[in-house]
Amino acid sequence: MNRGLHSFNGDIGKIKTPPLEMFFFNRIVVDEFHYLADKANRARVFTCVKGLNSSFRWFLSGTPHHASFDDVQTLSNLLGVHLGVNDAAISKKDKETTTMEKLSSLLEARSPQWHERRHGVAQSFLDRFVRQNIAEIDEIKCEEHIVKVSLPPQERGIYLEIATALQSLEMNGKRAMKSKKTTKGDRAERLAEVLEGSQSAEEALLKKTCTFDLSSESITALKACERIIETREAQKLQCEEDLKNNCISALRQRLRILDHHPQWKGMKQTEKGEVQDRLALFVDDVAKNQSIAGGADEEIHVAIKKILDSAQEEVKKVPKKYDSYYAEVNGDTTSDEDDDEKGKKRKRSTETPKNVSKETLYAMKFALREHMHGIRTLGKELCGRTRSLRYFKSVRDFQLSHTDLKCPSCSNGKTLRREELVDQADKERCIHKTCQAPVKFTNVVKATELGADGDHDEGGKHGAKLSQIVSNIKRVVDNGDRVLVFVQFQDLKQKVAEVLEENGLKTLQVKGTVLTQIKALDVMQKEVPGPKDPRILLLTMDDESSAGVNLTTCNHAFFVHPLLANTKQQYHAYETQAIGRVRRFGQNKTVHIWRYFAVDTIDTEIFKERTGQDVN
Repeated sequence: MNRGLHSFNGDIGKIKTPPLEMFFFNRIVVDEFHYLADKANRARVFTCVKGLNSSFRWFLSGTPHHASFDDVQTLSNLLGVHLGVNDAAISKKDKETTTMEKLSSLLEARSPQWHERRHGVAQSFLDRFVRQNIAEIDEIKCEEHIVKVSLPPQERGIYLEIATALQSLEMNGKRAMKSKKTTKGDRAERLAEVLEGSQSAEEALLKKTCTFDLSSESITALKACERIIETREAQKLQCEEDLKNNCISALRQRLRILDHHPQWKGMKQTEKGEVQDRLALFVDDVAKNQSIAGGADEEIHVAIKKILDSAQEEVKKVPKKYDSYYAEVNGDTTSDEDDDEKGKKRKRSTETPKNVSKETLYAMKFALREHMHGIRTLGKELCGRTRSLRYFKSVRDFQLSHTDLKCPSCSNGKTLRREELVDQADKERCIHKTCQAPVKFTNVVKATELGADGDHDEGGKHGAKLSQIVSNIKRVVDNGDRVLVFVQFQDLKQKVAEVLEENGLKTLQVKGTVLTQIKALDVMQKEVPGPKDPRILLLTMDDESSAGVNLTTCNHAFFVHPLLANTKQQYHAYETQAIGRVRRFGQNKTVHIWRYFAVDTIDTEIFKERTGQDVN
């Protein structure tokens, strides 16, 4: 080590990070080590910690992961103990896996005895190297308060709108994850608008239970409803235009294929290397009202027929205008670029080869077949957008007029009753005779849940839940207590901070450099706060800012929403860490845990799934 330092000729002050791997320590202690493996951006830190040299290594955590062999192996790797080879199964998250390793995972199957032996090795490691103590904090008084918030009619309508839109677009769970591709088409942009910056459908719904407008563009929930209708109508028109343009390009491609191979028209077989004429099947399905997988109603089928008829007329008028979509696969020669209707650059076809090879002709057919998947997807998107927009308008009409809705499938126009709707939902049938879409019990909404405009108090400028949270925090602070507020998502966290500041409540956030974070925590750790010191600390629920810090000067913890976690273990681990900031040795006051739930929303669903308690 000394030789290395003597040979260093540069300015040691310019080294950005300390060369810890050059030293041999007596003891290394890592607090809250489970965050090293939890977060993807901690991979470099994890590797660095593994590379440090020492005689002794201590790793501390109040909520270590130990549910599986992989969890135990993570800890053993940090301690430098080898528990055996990894399982051949390759995780989708493992981007560094080689092709040979992926092949090996398919060829090599481990026996049940092998897995049982492996778990035995993991248990022996835990018995030898892991120690657990129980925090005796029962004497610290703790009261839990569950606050149920009934969303006003406008906010209920906004929540139901995005929930219906996500279901209609099949954006549940993992399907709703934002695309990681660098290039996105019009459809991807429209789907991203529905998520409104969220990473998943669940995240988008949780945010809507807290506030009806994260962007603060809408002054009231009523204005937000009007803006949603305008946005959804514009997205629906854009989807219709997108579907029409794609149909025109596909129809034009089919004409060009038939110029070279007239017998291919209506080809259904795929034998002898032939490609099926999927466009002919689509046109036939549209005529039979079967173009939407899962079924649709008459309004949607009529709209798609109208779009297809319009595309067929357009392709007759300007046949070569839409050749650019297939220019590369068709081998067209191109010249200068033109601006299309949306201002985007596209190649203009100048010359079409008269004779094409068998390989090129096959490529032309195959490209058309693949394109038809996208066209059917656009048709399904249009179906979902039409349904969600129609649903939201019906909800708002009901809330405004509070009149009974009439059955659309009955000639006598009788009033709809919940029992009849539930009976049809149990049979997975829509009450409308022409609609083929399967209906679920969750699609039935009670009229009492919707409410009526004028019958309820407004939720305020930022929504009912945030208004109640701010009002309660203000009361707590006025009584001389200090508060921790836990939020999981950064944009919502910023919104909460803005609302608190707007109401004259100074807040602190743990962010920025390490020095800045320490200063923020020092203010909250003062035994006697100054007259101008903030009494509220905003923390992110699922990161290290909510773990390990002693904040016994605060005795109120507010959870704005339930934690969105991958597993039940993770949910309880993060929540235990959060509550542990205030309920620990040194706390001299009664601890108050405040949980806020919007009734009949994803809030109560998550809490029931993770804890078994039915708030509703």
